[in-house]
Amino acid sequence: MPIPTLLYGPSFDRLRTEAFTRINPQANDPESILFVEANTAQHDAHRTYWHTEHDPLQLTVCELSDVVRRAHDRLIAPIPEVDTLDRQRIIEQAVADSSHFEKPRQYTNFVSELIRALEEAGYQTPDAITTALSTTDLPSERIDVISEIVDRYSTYRDLIAHPAAQPRSQLYESLANTSGSLTTAFPSVETIILSGYTDPAPVEVAVINRLAEEFPLTILLPTTNGNTADPIDTDGADRHLARTHEAYEPLEYTTEYVPSTDQTQLQTAVSRMYTHAASTEPPVETDTVSWHTAPTPDREVRHLARRLREQLADPTRPSPDETRILAPGLLTYRDQISDIFAEYGIEYTTSLSILLEQTYAGRAIQDAIALCIEETSEPLTRLATNPVVSLSDIDTAALVALERRYRPCDLETLKGRSRSKWLTTLTQIQQSVTRAQSNDGTAAIHGIANLVETLKLETNVENLPEDVEGGYERRAISRAKRILQSLLRICEHDELDIDDPLTEIEQAFEGVRVPAPKQHHANRVRIIGLEDTLMADCEALYVLGATEENLPGHQSRPRYFQQIADAAGVLPADRHQELARYRFGAIVSNADSVHITTPKETMDGEQILPSALVEELDRTATVTQTSGLADERRGSCEDVQRALAGSPPDKLEELLNGPSATETFTPAQIESSRAGAECASNRATPGPSVHDGRLPTESLDEVGDRLTKQPYSPSRLNTYAQCGFKYYLRNGFELEEPDEESADTGRFAIGDVVHETLERFYTELAKETTGGVDLTEYDETDLRQRLYAAGKEAVADSDESFSSPFDRQQLAALFTGIVPPEDNRFFLGTDEGDEESTGLLVEFLRREQRDGDWQPRFFEQWFDGEAGPIQTPDGTELPVSGLIDRIDLDTETPAAARVLDYKTYKADTNDVIRGIDFQLLAYTFGAERFLETELGDPHQRVEAGYRIVKPPTTITHKQSLPKTIESNLEIPADQFLQTVAPRRFTEITEAIETGTFSPAIVGEDTAKCQYCAFSDVCDVRHHRRFEAIEAIDNHDLPVYVPDGTRPGDLTEHLEVTADE
Repeated sequence: MPIPTLLYGPSFDRLRTEAFTRINPQANDPESILFVEANTAQHDAHRTYWHTEHDPLQLTVCELSDVVRRAHDRLIAPIPEVDTLDRQRIIEQAVADSSHFEKPRQYTNFVSELIRALEEAGYQTPDAITTALSTTDLPSERIDVISEIVDRYSTYRDLIAHPAAQPRSQLYESLANTSGSLTTAFPSVETIILSGYTDPAPVEVAVINRLAEEFPLTILLPTTNGNTADPIDTDGADRHLARTHEAYEPLEYTTEYVPSTDQTQLQTAVSRMYTHAASTEPPVETDTVSWHTAPTPDREVRHLARRLREQLADPTRPSPDETRILAPGLLTYRDQISDIFAEYGIEYTTSLSILLEQTYAGRAIQDAIALCIEETSEPLTRLATNPVVSLSDIDTAALVALERRYRPCDLETLKGRSRSKWLTTLTQIQQSVTRAQSNDGTAAIHGIANLVETLKLETNVENLPEDVEGGYERRAISRAKRILQSLLRICEHDELDIDDPLTEIEQAFEGVRVPAPKQHHANRVRIIGLEDTLMADCEALYVLGATEENLPGHQSRPRYFQQIADAAGVLPADRHQELARYRFGAIVSNADSVHITTPKETMDGEQILPSALVEELDRTATVTQTSGLADERRGSCEDVQRALAGSPPDKLEELLNGPSATETFTPAQIESSRAGAECASNRATPGPSVHDGRLPTESLDEVGDRLTKQPYSPSRLNTYAQCGFKYYLRNGFELEEPDEESADTGRFAIGDVVHETLERFYTELAKETTGGVDLTEYDETDLRQRLYAAGKEAVADSDESFSSPFDRQQLAALFTGIVPPEDNRFFLGTDEGDEESTGLLVEFLRREQRDGDWQPRFFEQWFDGEAGPIQTPDGTELPVSGLIDRIDLDTETPAAARVLDYKTYKADTNDVIRGIDFQLLAYTFGAERFLETELGDPHQRVEAGYRIVKPPTTITHKQSLPKTIESNLEIPADQFLQTVAPRRFTEITEAIETGTFSPAIVGEDTAKCQYCAFSDVCDVRHHRRFEAIEAIDNHDLPVYVPDGTRPGDLTEHLEVTADE
């Protein structure tokens, strides 16, 4: 029997080199050398190292499990292992069936870990586990709990798993005890190298012992304590190796220390960690360890990227292949690494697994399950916006808009309000959801599968590029399919009673990890986890996220299970911490330089503690510490922008035209930066500029007359008064605000029907008289019949179908009581349509009959100045036009007229006084010109006002403009119309014609920014509006500022008093 050799020492590279050197020179046959490496991330590195000087066919690199599987197949029988996911489902059911845990699901992983450790310790049957625990001091009730769960686990395993399948530990044990020779399974192997198995389980030790009996065996054991005499005397970071020596003791190996080529200062510092020397001896003087504290994790990754960019740009410094990033908290940092490294042009690979929900495919499957559970629009919207999901014939943007409007709503409601071409896909989704909600587990799983098929998830993922992200997505799909298959095997057995299949499915997808895809590592920086550190030698090591949470992290095993493990002699409580210290110390010892980064606080401002391992290293070595952002090299466009931020344009141009800058930046980049600085400088000023609402003459000319075309409608002037930028987009670019997604026609369509009904009603009555319409001359029933007929025609001539239940309800409310129910085509057969109820049209007619001496005379009357200039009392000509709903004449007061504008929504006459609404002013002056032309005599008194006609029954007559002026401002209305109105018309038209289109300065509520369709592209700054107004006044800029939006009392800005 050959005697195994244990090579130990601090250098990964020297250990591997020494092992290869000791190989029998006669071992030249293919597959004659078997390298058993626990760290799969280093398999390729070992092959590459051997291939540089030897025949590639001689070396085989694998894990111990690969050795066991091959030997078991050849010596005993090809028996499959219990599938990992099947095992998880089996344990879930075993724990769920136990009555000892209130929330069994949260203990599944701990039970699984405990059972695996007991199996690896050689307890392969429920009886063996019960017997072993019975000899301990554990309370009998706790032994009964574990025995019951293990017994169910064994029963369910026999029921669900492959009939011949065995746990992995049982395969190990069978191979260790077989009488056959392992040379039969490995006839070409002449020597074996074992690496990375620092804490082998008993069944692993048994297999290693069999290998040592039949093959020359060399064990590689990296150490950090610097002890050259006796590796069993473990101390410091090597305390974890005490278990290693204890496990390998039956091998009766010989030991040999392999020194480093040169003992480095880092190795000396690491050897003192967690020893008495750390307190008694001064720190090792070294300039190869640095520690940077960044403000936040995002800044931490950006700092690391800058350092890497600088290093990789220097050919004299370590290359990407010689660089490692240790990221123990990669799950937390993954998104920042992906985005920032791409920005800095750093190519990298990682062998770490990620959570299923961190992939698009995994998130889609979890959202599909959530849709089946909630059956609401929110998870459907998340699915529609997922880039690997396709919903046939459904417009994603329209679906999102619809969901936002009716949130929350169920699928049936969403389906009823959606577009007709969506119905096929939505019906398929609804059918799959209904099937997934079945109490039968098999049907529920098939329902989920059908839903995933409807989403075209697998097809879309297969079409992704063959890169790392695409690899993760494909593995996520594969993992999800295997989970569903494992669940299906559970549900196929009636003995396993699953009360809530959907909840079972949902929980099965929680915390699932997706392994990293195969990647090309050449010329790329490797990002590794703490478990991948052994034998990962490098020249430059970066430790990202070295916080207490990530390094070493926290052992979360509940005390209940830890006590059971302690009694059984498995899962030592201190193993996690000691293993982390050992792995961290080992990789630091093998680096030429180490740069550690930690964040100071989270993005939410919560303080983050640095790792105790880093603080211990700081005790044993002189670590150079930095913090913040100062003096960092610039590594991306954003870095340059931040460094030059705030520089005035002239200073910036001077900096960028310097010798060093012109070597880096092209003339186009310098001009772009100067223009950007000029833009930033202008945007920083409160008043309008060429970068904030003022169009240069050439730009105004390019737009043409779309902005300045006369005459102006009151609605155009109102838009400009509220927000010049909205006016610019609507008129200059002719952008239309998108219609709301709805199955209902909306209030505007109903409003159009109301307007059209009233116009038709009065137009027909006016044909029967040469003067104004006198409603008292008509019978009440006749008036109602005429009004109903006008409304029916308006509905019929409308472009809308009014087919939704809401539309029919609105029309019913509009026509209620106007004619008897049997004659009313809009009657819904409810109490709302009986003869005693009254709708909007009935209320309108009643209000009209109370108008006294006013008689309607002109309807839908257009004015535009063609018959003569429209003028204010002071002679100012107004370039305005408009359509007046109605002009009434006073039968008792000659030359008195009244303008009425119907509104089916809220309208406030006070907005005219404040300078935001120009409609009533324009109608006042337009009506005066029209009446003078039409009737041949000037009308000295025209009152304008709003009549609110709002469904279902609101009829309100607002106070007229003259009365509002006199009651609110205490000045004569004529004075307002003679002085204030002309000035406002002049200011607003001049502002438009000079090209000033600033975002709103009237305040957020007045501008109604919350409802603006252009808010996403608008840089309005309400908090600075008073500064902007002050700048406009101080520099006499041609900007229209509504008087009512200025600070202080309105009367202070009107430039008119009662004394005038």
